[in-house]
Amino acid sequence: MISVVVPVYNASQYIGDALASIEIAMGKLPYEIIVINDGSTDDIRQALESWIENIVYITQENKGPASARNAGLRRARGEYVAFLDADDIWTEHHVALLLSEYEKNPALQIAMGHVQRFVSGGAPSRENFLGKGELLPSLGAAVIRASAFEEIGMLNEKYLLHEDVDWFFRAVEVGAVIAKIPDAVSFYRIHDTNTTHALKSGDTSLLRVLGASLKRRGAREILSLKNSAL
Repeated sequence: MISVVVPVYNASQYIGDALASIEIAMGKLPYEIIVINDGSTDDIRQALESWIENIVYITQENKGPASARNAGLRRARGEYVAFLDADDIWTEHHVALLLSEYEKNPALQIAMGHVQRFVSGGAPSRENFLGKGELLPSLGAAVIRASAFEEIGMLNEKYLLHEDVDWFFRAVEVGAVIAKIPDAVSFYRIHDTNTTHALKSGDTSLLRVLGASLKRRGAREILSLKNSAL
C-alpha cells in the first residue's frame, strides 16, 4: 500500500485537483490519502466535502509544512510513502514510473523524478509550462520506502521552507539508495501565495539548510579521520 501525505494551508481552491490527480495516478493500486489541515483559515473542510469519507483527515494548529508532513508520516500505514502539496498536481504516470524503479532494485529507498513548473490559471499544459522539467529535491516528485524514514529521520520542523531539501541532503549523507528518472512526475503550481512567501524567506532558509549540511559532512569527515588514526 502507498500512503500519500497531503499538507494543506489555505489551498481550498486547489486541493480538489490535487486529490483527483492522486486518484488517477494510483489506478487500481491500494492506497490511503492523509490530508493534514495545518491551521487553515479558509473553508478547507467544505472543499473536502466530497472526499472526506475516502481520506484520513487530520487538523492541527499552524506549525508549517514540515510539522504537517510529520503528522501524516506518523499516521501512514503503507510500505511506501509519497507526498503532494495541496496546490500541486501529480502526472498520471507518477506512481507507475516511480514504483517500477523498485522492481529493478529491491534495495532502493527513494525513487524520484522531475518537477515541471506551471503558471496557475488552468490545467498544466505546454501553454502554461514555465521552463523545462527539473530534477529537484522535492518530496512531491518521489515515492519513498517507509522504512527509509527510520534511517534518515523525519522532516526538520525548524525549517518553514526547504525542509524537503534538508531531508534529501540527509538522505545522501547517510548513503540512501536513490533512483532518478528523467520523466516529469509532478506539476508545481506557481501562484501569488507561494512565490511571495518564497521571496520573503526562501534565501535565508536555504542558506541555513546548506550550512547545516556542510557542518554535518565536516563532522563526519573529522570523525572518519579520528577513527582511521586509531
